Amino acid sequence: MTLIEPFLGKGYCVIADNFYLSPELADVLIQHNTDVYGTLRPNRRDLPENFNKITLKKGEIAAFQREKNYSTEVASIHTANCSETDKKVIKPAIVMNYNLTMGGVDKADQALLCYPTTRKRQERYYVTIFRHLLDIAIWNAFILRKKQLPNIDNYNFRMNLVKRISEKFHVTAPRSAKRQKLQSDCPLRLTARHFPDLVPSTSSKKNASRKCIVCSKTKVRRETRYQCNECDVGLCVQPCFRKYHTADKF
Repeated sequence: MTLIEPFLGKGYCVIADNFYLSPELADVLIQHNTDVYGTLRPNRRDLPENFNKITLKKGEIAAFQREKNYSTEVASIHTANCSETDKKVIKPAIVMNYNLTMGGVDKADQALLCYPTTRKRQERYYVTIFRHLLDIAIWNAFILRKKQLPNIDNYNFRMNLVKRISEKFHVTAPRSAKRQKLQSDCPLRLTARHFPDLVPSTSSKKNASRKCIVCSKTKVRRETRYQCNECDVGLCVQPCFRKYHTADKF
């Protein structure tokens, strides 16, 4: 009522679907000289008892009409008069007017259900409201874009939108001080790419060798023909090379 309060008693007509409309609301609007019509849930309060349990034949009307599905309406400006449709089906005038006025709303709701950002188990209500408004904004943007590019579809528009937003607002997360300290304290032998290579020959020795640094730590003198060029140390291929480049403390 707060939303339509400025328009009460000025000749306007309120059209609503079954989520909002009730006999109580219709009475209040009529008291304020404002007409109203729309669909109504048959289990609303203030409806006649057993109203939703009436068995109808096709085409019979008791404030709602049975065709393929039940459709219950309430109105302050319509009578029980019927009108013909393109399919030669007789419908109450209220149904015809409701479909003409609410068709755009139903189509928009259907479009929003294609790629919804809302989640059924959303914990905070304001997040659900925000996501719904976001869906509406994206759909409106798609309509405007389609006027420029008639062949674009909803899916490709959304994919391009996500790509553009990601490119414009992508920010690399800053590294934490703790992570930077760990990397600065980490030895080169544990960070770079290392591969075993033959010790280069010298002018005095064709099959040159070097002392294995790992074996030397255990007070064992062992010569090896392999080294790590990145670390510039001699290492036995197995198991010293792996041990030297994986041990945290050496």
